[in-house]
Amino acid sequence: ADQVEVIGRAGELFSVGREGSLTGNRVDVFILDDLYKDAMEANSPIVRENCWEWYTSVVRTRMHNLSQELIVFTRWHEEDLIGTISSREKVTPLTRWEQLEEPSEGWLHLNFEALKESPPSEIDPRGVGEPLWSEQHSRELLLEKRHLDPLRFECMYQGRPTVRGGLLYGDNFTTYDRLPECIVKRGNYPDTADMGDDYLCSVSYAVDSDGVIYVLDVVYSREP
Repeated sequence: ADQVEVIGRAGELFSVGREGSLTGNRVDVFILDDLYKDAMEANSPIVRENCWEWYTSVVRTRMHNLSQELIVFTRWHEEDLIGTISSREKVTPLTRWEQLEEPSEGWLHLNFEALKESPPSEIDPRGVGEPLWSEQHSRELLLEKRHLDPLRFECMYQGRPTVRGGLLYGDNFTTYDRLPECIVKRGNYPDTADMGDDYLCSVSYAVDSDGVIYVLDVVYSREP
C-alpha cells in the first residue's frame, strides 16, 4: 500500500516514487532509498537534474524544524543527489556512535566499503584491506571483481563514484616545475559547451622537440 496507518498510533507511512507528489503533507522523517534505479539513470544529466529539482521543490518544502532525513543508495555518479548535497552543505563523517546523539548542523555520512581503505573507526573498526563480509564476499573475490571493472567496483562496492574520464591517465600522469627550453609549439584546444547544461573546457598547452605535451592552464566552467 502507498499509505499505511497503525491503529492507536499517531502519524502514518506514506510512500511515493521519485518525482511523486506530496501535496498537503507535512513530513517528520524522510527515507530516500535508491533514487536512481541503475547506472544509466544516474549517468543521465537530465535525470540527475530532475531528481535535484524534485528534492528541492518537494522534499525540502515539506520539512519543518524537527524533520529528519536518511538518504541511502548506490553512488553511481559524482554529481548524484548525495554529491550535490555534499558540495553545498556541511557533511561530517560518522565515526562515533555518540555523534548520533550530539546536536549538529548538516549531515552525518557513513560509508561501509566492501574492502576497507579508510582509517578504522569506532563504527567500522576493520583494518585496511579487510572485507566487510568475508564469509559471503572474500577479499580474493572482491579483488577479482575490482580487476574486472574498476569503475563499477568503486561505485557498487566502495561508495566512491568516479567518472570514466578520470581513469584515462592511470598513475603515469606526471607534473613539472618549469618548462624545458626546447618548446617548439604553443596552442589551445577549446571544447565548447554549445548544447544543454554543459561545461566549457579550454586547455592551453606547449609541445617540446620530443613531442611531449605540457599542460599550461585549464579553464573548466559553465560561464559563457
